[in-house]
Amino acid sequence: MGSVLRNLWILLIFVTCCGSVDIMYNITEEQGANVTFGNIFRDARLGEFHNDSRTDKLKYSFLNQPPHYFSIDPETSDIKTAVILDREKICPYKEECTLPLEIAVQSEIGAYFEKIHVMINLLDINDKTPAFPQPSTDLKISEGAVLFKGFVIDGAIDQDSEEYSVKRYEVKPDGTPFDVIFYKNLDDSLSVKLVVNQSLDREVTSHYDIQVLAYDGGSPPNIGMMKVNITIGDINDNSPVFDNSNYNVSVKEEIAVNSTILQLRATDRDIGRNGEIVYKISTNQPEKVQELFFVNENTGELKIAKQLIYEPSEKYRLIVEAYDKGEQPFMTQAFVNVHVQDSGNNPPEIKINLLTDSDRAQVSEYANRGAVVAHIRVIDNDAGANGIVSCNISNSQFTLQKLEVQEYKVTVDKPMDRERQDEHYVVISCQDIGTPPLSCNASFRVQVTDENDQDPQFSQTQYNASIPEGNNRGVAVIQILATDNDLGENARIQYKLHGDAGADFTVDADTGTIRANKEFDRESVPQYRFRVYAVDSGDPPRSSTATIVVNIGDINDNFPEFTQGQFKASVQENVPFDTSVLQLTATDKDAGDNGKVSFSLPKHSDVPFVLAPNGTILVNGRLDREEKNKYVFTAIASDHGNPPNRNSVVVQVDITDANDNEPILVFPNASNDTVKVSVNSPLNTMVAQIQAFDIDEGENRTLVYSIAGRNDSDIFNINSLTGEVIVARSLHEGHVNSYFLKIAVSDKGVYPLTNYANLHLTVVRTNVTTLVSTQTAEDDELNMRIVVAVVVVTLVLSISILLTIFFVRRRDLKRKELNAQAEAKAMENTCPKVYLNPPKYVAQEPSPGMFYSEETDGRGRGNNQNMYQLSDSSVAMEKHGRSESPNDEVRQSELNRMASIRLHQKLVQSHDKQWHAGPEYNKERPDNHSDTSGETIQSDSGVGISEGETRSTMSHSHHTDDLRKKFGPSQQVGRRGTPPHLSNSPRYNNAPYSQSPPLYENVVELQQYPPLMGDTIHHLPLHVRTFYQPKGAAPTGSTSSIPSYGNFSNGIYPARSVDETLDSIATGYDDDDTTTSGSYTIDVDEYPVEVRLQKVPDVFV
Repeated sequence: MGSVLRNLWILLIFVTCCGSVDIMYNITEEQGANVTFGNIFRDARLGEFHNDSRTDKLKYSFLNQPPHYFSIDPETSDIKTAVILDREKICPYKEECTLPLEIAVQSEIGAYFEKIHVMINLLDINDKTPAFPQPSTDLKISEGAVLFKGFVIDGAIDQDSEEYSVKRYEVKPDGTPFDVIFYKNLDDSLSVKLVVNQSLDREVTSHYDIQVLAYDGGSPPNIGMMKVNITIGDINDNSPVFDNSNYNVSVKEEIAVNSTILQLRATDRDIGRNGEIVYKISTNQPEKVQELFFVNENTGELKIAKQLIYEPSEKYRLIVEAYDKGEQPFMTQAFVNVHVQDSGNNPPEIKINLLTDSDRAQVSEYANRGAVVAHIRVIDNDAGANGIVSCNISNSQFTLQKLEVQEYKVTVDKPMDRERQDEHYVVISCQDIGTPPLSCNASFRVQVTDENDQDPQFSQTQYNASIPEGNNRGVAVIQILATDNDLGENARIQYKLHGDAGADFTVDADTGTIRANKEFDRESVPQYRFRVYAVDSGDPPRSSTATIVVNIGDINDNFPEFTQGQFKASVQENVPFDTSVLQLTATDKDAGDNGKVSFSLPKHSDVPFVLAPNGTILVNGRLDREEKNKYVFTAIASDHGNPPNRNSVVVQVDITDANDNEPILVFPNASNDTVKVSVNSPLNTMVAQIQAFDIDEGENRTLVYSIAGRNDSDIFNINSLTGEVIVARSLHEGHVNSYFLKIAVSDKGVYPLTNYANLHLTVVRTNVTTLVSTQTAEDDELNMRIVVAVVVVTLVLSISILLTIFFVRRRDLKRKELNAQAEAKAMENTCPKVYLNPPKYVAQEPSPGMFYSEETDGRGRGNNQNMYQLSDSSVAMEKHGRSESPNDEVRQSELNRMASIRLHQKLVQSHDKQWHAGPEYNKERPDNHSDTSGETIQSDSGVGISEGETRSTMSHSHHTDDLRKKFGPSQQVGRRGTPPHLSNSPRYNNAPYSQSPPLYENVVELQQYPPLMGDTIHHLPLHVRTFYQPKGAAPTGSTSSIPSYGNFSNGIYPARSVDETLDSIATGYDDDDTTTSGSYTIDVDEYPVEVRLQKVPDVFV
């Protein structure tokens, strides 16, 4: 902890005018985690600026911080390290590492809030060692390197800050001729060099293994090390050294020529070519010496070049040299003393004059026979026979002719050809006639000088080259080469193009490079053939010719081209799969794969064909001309280039007819096959027209009519072409009968198809011959068009009617909603209404205030769940009536009168209709008389209103006779009497009381209920089912006319104002002669005011 405090300084505390406090901490890296290095409360001097009451409950937290580096105690404000801080990772290659923090200080209770800026300066320690990029490196230094010359090596890198970065380098071991220097570049990088501080000598030390050490600025410093393997390169700094600087050798004068008399040896401490030795005889000495001796330059053997002659008190002193093969060779010399010992006789001596200034005789290859090449003189100082000499020449190309005593000339004996042999070696041999005879040899070389006698020769008589089309102008096509065996100007060749090359190519006269002079198109000219000349520079010049063939390479620059603009073919229907229909052909001007064409159909091509890659169109589906007689589709031709080029063509395949359809008989048919023929019909009278057609075409649809079977004794006949059935024999009374003809209708296909139908002909006595329509195929087509037009018009009208009904219904619904709102408002301003309370379940004891359902449980007992009781308040209201004002009474009386008149009118219209009682009311009589009877549309069955409407109507027919049988004479009540269904109502046998429930005079306003599924007696609108009985009328027991409200699973709904506008009042009578079958509706607009049906004694609503 003490070391932490020693490394911690609070450098700056600054309180701004806005209340923010700045603190800076210096901490060293690598201290470890959870090390406290500051206290915000203390270091920010919050106690000096804020009273105790505000600092008692201060809370501290970071607003931002470097991730996971620090933590702060929210209560004590101690700030700590959260992890071990590595400055080199947090701030790599930065001189300063400053981490900003923002700390929020807030009161847990009050509104106090401060933001403190904290800067943490992370200080570096020497925890990193200098590191070289690689542990070792190889270096080659020439031994000739000058002093203090530097060689760049990789420097060491230290990730610490500048203070602890690399400060110096050192070379180990000591005593090596190297040192290290380094310096900083403008971009602050370091350059390190290995410097030579002593002279290098490879011959002394050829290799050094040293270590370069890098020291950083720490105390003690960290040291990085790199091995340097130095190889000393050789330079030619040593001269060859003979093993003896002065050689002495004695030889006899008769020693043979080319004999080795001394082996010279020299060494060189250098290596490679610098150490290789070459031996020579110094040219800086008498010519005689150089003529008598020579040395093998590689082996150092000193040999006799020509015969030695003894001369008293005379020796030969030679200077020999040894050279190395360095770029700047060194040379060493030594003396060789040759002593010639006398043997008595001396050989002749030959002197050769080459007649030129060079060391070789020269002769033109055009030289004629006898041309002089060299002059020969022979010297022999011996006397007598020992001094007589004869000579000869060894080369048959030349001859030796004698000039004077012991003088000769060498002349040309055969034609020269420099190209076959440009140099000849000639040896002259001379021998005296002494005993023994002595001889000597002398040689020289004859150089044949060049003449322009050779034509240039191309390396090939024909050059083949290729270049892709679409090339750039000036691109090289080929380089040709011609050689000339002549020399000099005679061999210098210029290249020229022949005129047949035109302006398409150019040639470089010196290099022979032929270049394109335009952009080529292989499809226009696939190959160029022209000639090129090679001309030498002789005088006169000679030339030769070569042929150049340039093939233009193909690129995929052309699209496949179909051979036709459109392909058409036909194929018969019903052919088997893989039947060939058409062969597509296309060409591509390109070559190779670029010119190969494959065919295909587009993707998702919905045709019954496949297109093989070779262009064959094959059937791949069912073909039916009657369904589709033509297919037009696209075919694609693609080449094999990369990327491929494509082209397309329209293909039309017409489907020809096959006789695959039987004739279709229109008449006669199963429902219409009889013709009545008058017995008075004259001969050849057409009595029927056979109507048939065939959907094939051509001959396959041409029909032939015949009779395949008959029982008419040939009374009738048929026209085979028209199908007309005619009277073939005169008719009389004996022919009155029924006959049949089995009509056969055949087409004219190759394999005809036949259909049959029976035609029944009835010969009758009256002149009523029934003829069928003789309409033609054109008439059929016209009729079909008329039918289609009628159907379309019908559909349009139907849609229009449906839309009209929809909008009218919607308007009516809106109007009803407005009327209901008006009713509710009117009822609030008029007399009180009497409602039926919601149904209540009652006990088993009978009560005079109950309604019972007719429905039983199957054991003769009433279903108690269907019993409902009227509330006492409703009964009391019925007994005591309602209080009304005089005005209301008058208004109500008029309204009742109007309603009564309207209802009586409806009842009068159906006076004679039968009233049915009992379960028959659930049976709907078929509507066979309405305009729409027979239709099956559910929404309009023809009975007047749809099943979907919410009110039920009585739409049954009632006949007077049935009414009298069931009910007897009707009792007159009021104008029309009591309705039959009230006078003959069913008994309530299942009621638990002996007396019928009483009827009530008051208006019963029921809500619009769902249909009464169990009510099998009364078919009345539910929302106006109100029953009235005059006051004082005694109940009639079981003959009560109160209907049963059975099958109400949810009871009677809360009461709603009765629909007093009478928009849906329907009587129980039916009118068979109307299209609405007895449904009558009073328009709501006729009675917009509320109608009370309180006192209409003879009306059942």
